[in-house]
Amino acid sequence: MTEVRKRALITGAARNIGRATALALARQGLDIVVHTRRDEAAAQQVVEQVKRFGGRAVVVLADLAVADEVQQMISEIGTVDVLVNNAAIRPRRPFLEVRSAEWREVFAVNVEAPVALCQAFIPGMQAVGWGRIVTMTGVRSQLGAVDRASSSAAKHALIGLTRSLAREFGRDGITANAICPGTIVTSSDEPNSARMVERSGVGALGRLGQPEDIAAVVGFLVSDAGGYVTGQTWGVNGGELMA
Repeated sequence: MTEVRKRALITGAARNIGRATALALARQGLDIVVHTRRDEAAAQQVVEQVKRFGGRAVVVLADLAVADEVQQMISEIGTVDVLVNNAAIRPRRPFLEVRSAEWREVFAVNVEAPVALCQAFIPGMQAVGWGRIVTMTGVRSQLGAVDRASSSAAKHALIGLTRSLAREFGRDGITANAICPGTIVTSSDEPNSARMVERSGVGALGRLGQPEDIAAVVGFLVSDAGGYVTGQTWGVNGGELMA
C-alpha cells in the first residue's frame, strides 16, 4: 500500500526561517512547496536538500504583493495539508513618513496574501479532516517598534486571524497557531552589525535565536503530537518577552 505523504507550503522558504522550516518538515516526512518571490537559485537548493531527505519538493514563484500572482501560485499548487505563512516585508520608516502606498504593500504581503492562501487551502483540509496552519508574526507585533508601525500592525492582525481560524475550523480537524519569533540571526547579519550589537543580551538566555529554533516549534505544531494545540501565540524569543 502506497504511503500518502502530507504536503506543506512554506512562503518565503528560500532562506532563514523559511528554509529551516522547509528542511525540518522534510525530515518529518512531508513533501515541500518552496515559495520565493525571486530567489529561485536559493529555493532550488532547498529543493535538492529536501530530496536528500527522501521527499519531493517544487519551487513556486510569486510576488505576494500582487494578488494575481498569488492566485496563479495557488492554481499551480493545488492542495496542501500544511500552510506556513512565513514571508513578510518589514520596511523601516518613521511613522509620520509612511505613505499609504507603502502601508498597503505591507498589508498586502503580510496579511492579505496569508488570508488568500488560507481561503484557498482550507477547503482541501476540510475535505480530508486534517490541516495545520502556522503563521509567523514576531515579538515586535506584541511590543511595537520604533520605525516599524506598518509591519508591527500587520503582524498583530495575524494574531487575530489565527484565533478566528482556530475557532471556526477546529471541528474540521484544522489547527491554527501563530509564532512570534524574537531576534533571529539571518544570513544577511554581520556579527558586529548595528542590529546585532543593539539586540545582544535582550533575552534571558544570553544568545540570539537561530532559524532552527523557530523551525523546531513549527515541526511540533504541524505534527500529530501538536494536534491539541490551536489558537495560540507562541513566543519563541529566548525570554525577550515574557507574557
